[in-house]
Amino acid sequence: MLLAVEQLLSRLSSVKLHRDRWGNLIARYRFQPKGLQPLCFIGHLDHPGVAVEKGRVLLRGGVQEAWLKKATIRFCNQAGDYLPGKSRVQSIRKQESETELLLDRLPPEATFGVWDLCEFQENATTITGRACDDLVAIVSMVSLLEHLDRYRIPADVECWFTRAKAAIAPDNEITFW
Repeated sequence: MLLAVEQLLSRLSSVKLHRDRWGNLIARYRFQPKGLQPLCFIGHLDHPGVAVEKGRVLLRGGVQEAWLKKATIRFCNQAGDYLPGKSRVQSIRKQESETELLLDRLPPEATFGVWDLCEFQENATTITGRACDDLVAIVSMVSLLEHLDRYRIPADVECWFTRAKAAIAPDNEITFW
């Protein structure tokens, strides 16, 4: 889904795109921003995520433990490209505020995982996909950027398309889990 959003936005001449170190897509629109306060919008695409940190696979999101057992996970590099193969949850280890997943195979360091679910599928009555819970935010941000770009409206807007749920931490840094 992140690649689809990136493709849509890449055709907008006044929107600059970049990926941060966590693999999130940040779209920036700046047109005659003098004297205007910047606005930031945020929406998540895939969640809950799994991060590989210091040789451990950590859950970044809230999932009932029963759903985790034998779940299949696909891992991505920082650019959001899927790595070959899949991993299956073998067991779960809870420690204070962390949930560690023990997998049948350990993915590379600094990668992140998403549940091996349908990316996107539709029929006459139903849309199914891994990222549907925040779809309205994603569509709204894409629509906003398209509108600003088309009509060259003076504004300073940043839209963050995150790969996991996000929150602002007390130190004003954006935290992903």
